[in-house]
Amino acid sequence: MKPVIEPNRRTHERKELQVFVQFNFHGHEKVFESVTQNLSLAGLFVEADMDVLKLMDVGFSVIVMLEYKKDFFLRIPGYIVRIQASARASGFGLKFLDLSEDQKSIITSLMEEE
Repeated sequence: MKPVIEPNRRTHERKELQVFVQFNFHGHEKVFESVTQNLSLAGLFVEADMDVLKLMDVGFSVIVMLEYKKDFFLRIPGYIVRIQASARASGFGLKFLDLSEDQKSIITSLMEEE
């Protein structure tokens, strides 16, 4: 029997990229700080330790402040689509909500930087 290979459901190219972020989420006033593991026009993966992940759940609303220049942040609303706690990567996957053309342009330029 041949293994079933699921198609990649991603509709946007994803780039491994560490960018400083600040975020807060559903029901919490505290602002957390971390870095992204990867970024696309659809969303990002934010590294987070277990203490933070225990406070989250899939579907929670999150506001991410993505640093795109020194001390300049892009405010992006989204929601948690995945929580991962493993030796390889601990953090959460976030899907963006309604990016403006300016936001898309800034994210694209971040992904194109080397």
